[in-house]
Amino acid sequence: MDINDLHPADDYTNRFFIWHEWIQANGALTADNVFDYFASSMFYDKQSNNQVLRMQTVHTGMPIENEAEELRRFTGVEFAVVHSQPPTFFIIQKRNRISPDEVKPLATYFINNNRIYQSPDLYSLLSNRLLTSVSALQTSLDILRKKRPDYTPRQGFVWPIQMGDTSTEE
Repeated sequence: MDINDLHPADDYTNRFFIWHEWIQANGALTADNVFDYFASSMFYDKQSNNQVLRMQTVHTGMPIENEAEELRRFTGVEFAVVHSQPPTFFIIQKRNRISPDEVKPLATYFINNNRIYQSPDLYSLLSNRLLTSVSALQTSLDILRKKRPDYTPRQGFVWPIQMGDTSTEE
């Protein structure tokens, strides 16, 4: 089975993004600049509502005061910082805004020590854990199979039990 059969072509769960020059130029990540850093990554969708909003304000020179409130006016794909522990850990969610009060999560990304990762989906996480468990069980059974005693019609499979030295010293 090919690994590409299990993961779509745009699945970046096995890659990460880091841009050392951006960090050196802008300093440590904060709640204010983390989205700018994320927007420079391969994970960012240039067709998102965030980009549309940025393009609407790029020529005015005035920053967006409350981007989250402005995004509520749109429907479609957007990104939002849902958790931050500056300067080392941030969680960004890609989601589909259906209405001003309803969003559907599409993907989750996390930033740990300036590296941006895509979080695996539940299917990938569970299948990996199950595969690891089954592989460990298979290895254990293979070891037991090698040490299995011979079969005799009279007794079947009998594991030899070796008793330790039961004599006591006085």
